[in-house]
Amino acid sequence: MKILIPLHISGFWAPLLTGNPITSGSLGAGLVLYPPAVFNVSFRSVETECSFIFNNSCIDNLSLLKTIEDILGVGSRSYVIIHGSSLGDLGLGYALSSAISIAYSLALIKKLTGSLQIYKAGIVAHEAEVVNLTGLGDVIAQIHGGPLALRLRIGPPTIGIVEKINFKSGLRVVVCELESKPSILTPNMLKTNMKIFLDYGLKAYRKLISSPNIETFFDASYAFSRSVGFLSSNLDSKVRSLIKHLIRRGCVLGYYVKKKLLVIAVEKECIDDLTKSLEASKLCRPKLLTPVQIGTLVFEGNDENT
Repeated sequence: MKILIPLHISGFWAPLLTGNPITSGSLGAGLVLYPPAVFNVSFRSVETECSFIFNNSCIDNLSLLKTIEDILGVGSRSYVIIHGSSLGDLGLGYALSSAISIAYSLALIKKLTGSLQIYKAGIVAHEAEVVNLTGLGDVIAQIHGGPLALRLRIGPPTIGIVEKINFKSGLRVVVCELESKPSILTPNMLKTNMKIFLDYGLKAYRKLISSPNIETFFDASYAFSRSVGFLSSNLDSKVRSLIKHLIRRGCVLGYYVKKKLLVIAVEKECIDDLTKSLEASKLCRPKLLTPVQIGTLVFEGNDENT
């Protein structure tokens, strides 16, 4: 079984915790992007040294996986083997913890029931994400797709509501991992800045709701990343000086920062100019991503049962 889960880079979010993980989450919006995280799943009748490998590292001890096992009432020796990979790593802002949660939930449910239940997997993954405070709105966006996913009601698939906002097909997203910025762990970030994210997240949310389009999204996300401290004045000045010629040409729509990721919307004809400017500056290493409408995809077949 192969699972493809798009990346999701939020522009802003307003966390809302009710005491019940299923009715908790966040209002907000984010870009749904390819290339996706890819997970190859097989089912064995014998135990292996590592059950879940992601980007060539064993993640069996990830607390998310134990939470999912507890929710589904299964032991860690479920004999599900997963090999996953992505262009990014955990903790940078690509929503990979939620992708891992979705993939593991799908695999365990398939092992338990013999059927694919994407929405049930989404509910389990969302609950695990909220319990661990690793994400509050990524799962529903990655299940449903984009290209711009606006979360209108909090919660997992079947409870939360997402509006998919389309925009012109020539727009691409260049993402840069900012080496100079320290890593930001989502649980710590949410625990220490909950009120700040709520206040500025609701402000950004109201702005996008009043004019739901990609231009407003980037304006609101830029303001949010400045207000919550992701985008410092110094970094903002550096970025603007690098791309001001492209902004003047009208081929860079906007930018924002989420955790360690600088996110820039650019027209296809200016991609080379943008990446060369970023590479020459040594500010970060650019990666090209494509906004997509599709959400989580599952392809059955070639499951090993040995």
